[in-house]
Amino acid sequence: MRLTNIQKRVIMSWVILLVFLAAGSYLFVFKSQINQLESHEETLSLEEQKEGVFMNRIKEQGTEVVDVSSIRSSIPESMLEDEIIHLLNQAAEASLTTVYSYHYADQSMITLQEDEEVKQLTMEISGDTPSIEHLNQFVRKLESSNRFINILMFDFQVRNGKITFQIQFQAYSRKFEDI
Repeated sequence: MRLTNIQKRVIMSWVILLVFLAAGSYLFVFKSQINQLESHEETLSLEEQKEGVFMNRIKEQGTEVVDVSSIRSSIPESMLEDEIIHLLNQAAEASLTTVYSYHYADQSMITLQEDEEVKQLTMEISGDTPSIEHLNQFVRKLESSNRFINILMFDFQVRNGKITFQIQFQAYSRKFEDI
């Protein structure tokens, strides 16, 4: 049985069509994987750059020796809730930041030495601010206060051009009033 020219052309057309379909699906599947790989490589490169910058900053900063007596001098005699709220309000006013939520998370005692105990108040605050610069200014104002503040958690989100934040911090005193 011999194939006619038309049958040969039909068979060749089918073979060519199958080859193109196989090549197309191959390129389609692998092209998306190649794009994903390139995207992940770019992300990895960016993260490596960030790590390098952070490592350089850490090396530049070095270890800072802090005198214990200077820390003790920044721990007031009493907690005085009003002073903490006043400190937060001062930082907020100076940085155009609004603090709309105060929450007292924990009160506890810490022993520094055998004869000295320090009271610790953990607070959580939430608020919003117009820009990252204002938020940085707010945090710097808190950290530069005379009262020793330890920031435990700092989280912020940018939505519709507005920045909302949550900060958990600890304040210390030598005497403890019930809050």
